[in-house]
Amino acid sequence: MASILLCTKVNCTGWEAWGITNHQLNSRLPPSAGLLRKGTLQQRFVFSPMLQLSLSVCAQVRAQRPLLLSGLLVPCWKVGILRVDQHSSSAIGLWSWLRATRPKTLFILPLPTPQRIPVMDALAAETSDIGVIYLARGARLHGWGELPVNHPHYYAKDSALSGLATAMAVLAPSTHVVAPFGYRGPIRGMALAAARLLRKQVVTRSDSNPAKLQFENSWRKAARQRLMRAAYPSTTRVWTVGEQNEVFWRAYVGRTNTRLIPYSAPVLPGSGAPPSPRTSNPRKLRFLYVGRLVALKNVDIAVRAFVDVPSHLSAEWTLDIVGDGPERDALTVIAGGDPRVTFRGSVPYAELDQHYARADVLMLPSDNEAWGLVVNEALAFGCRVLVSDQVGAGELLSDPELGVVLPVGNVTAWREAMIDCQKHLTRRPVDPYDPTPDMLTELRALGGIR
Repeated sequence: MASILLCTKVNCTGWEAWGITNHQLNSRLPPSAGLLRKGTLQQRFVFSPMLQLSLSVCAQVRAQRPLLLSGLLVPCWKVGILRVDQHSSSAIGLWSWLRATRPKTLFILPLPTPQRIPVMDALAAETSDIGVIYLARGARLHGWGELPVNHPHYYAKDSALSGLATAMAVLAPSTHVVAPFGYRGPIRGMALAAARLLRKQVVTRSDSNPAKLQFENSWRKAARQRLMRAAYPSTTRVWTVGEQNEVFWRAYVGRTNTRLIPYSAPVLPGSGAPPSPRTSNPRKLRFLYVGRLVALKNVDIAVRAFVDVPSHLSAEWTLDIVGDGPERDALTVIAGGDPRVTFRGSVPYAELDQHYARADVLMLPSDNEAWGLVVNEALAFGCRVLVSDQVGAGELLSDPELGVVLPVGNVTAWREAMIDCQKHLTRRPVDPYDPTPDMLTELRALGGIR
């Protein structure tokens, strides 16, 4: 006989656990718990909204897979309810939003980015069947400025109770497709578990690539591989972002149901006219870096290479560094007061177009960059791009006129590549790819939208 574990709040600090079998469901609840009708979602409670959420999940699962109750739900209560009661308002808010929205396709995304928001807005403009859970507020974390969001969304705290609320939504008959971009944390983990339980379609997307694995030791790499294979059902549809990302999913994770939907910046920063072709002046080349000033980005390589270029070639060159972070003071020392190097600080995303439009060459010398969407943006503005061989977006540089991939950390190679930019002066903007039509086609084929 399958059994479930319900936790009921008995005072401000304590909890009482009730083990209830199928036949005992109505006979063993405490008097204050109200009524639960087996196999339905009809219940009333007079004490804890958290218990109402818990019993709703139980009722839905009981109605569809009663023999798997203890395997899926008991671990959730053991690690969740007993520890995170202080966050129950956030979970209940998420639960209420999910019940009101009832999306056929539920996206679970790490944070709203300037590149991601326009895609979700475009999807929502075509269909009312999507909803998006965001796990963080990106603008505040990254200094992007105000980012208006025009699609159904909810900012959720990634707690175990929020995971239960999300699992309940996944288990509901109204949800057909679950699209967690990533697998870590209670919300995405429980959503994946619930989708696997009812064999619902999972769609995912990430920027991981084989190069990133070289930074992990063998046991960590093996553990991550096992975890990802356990988290994602074999039928998971993977929207790969590039060639190396496809290799990662097929060879490392073992998920071969893939569709290439490249990473892109479909809506460029700024609201002015589209970038137009132009020709650079070799004596006045303008180099640009855009991103955080952290050690992982290796911005010091770009600064060292720039100041090492012989002065008779670079006297009128400039290097603009857009962004801020803990490495700024160290980078200022490396620049040595060179007036050609300017630290612009953090700039709102909507104003980045001014910097791309003035630049001739973007540099991204990162030590470990799974993709690097600034490369897409720079190409769309006609900039030539220099990236390290640890930047995933380097696969976009198929033509020397677009840019070149350089050895990570090699100042000499970067200096020579900067000098070589004098031979590549034609700036032709690359039209940005819009993934919306391909995503809509995919979701319709999977039954996630009408």
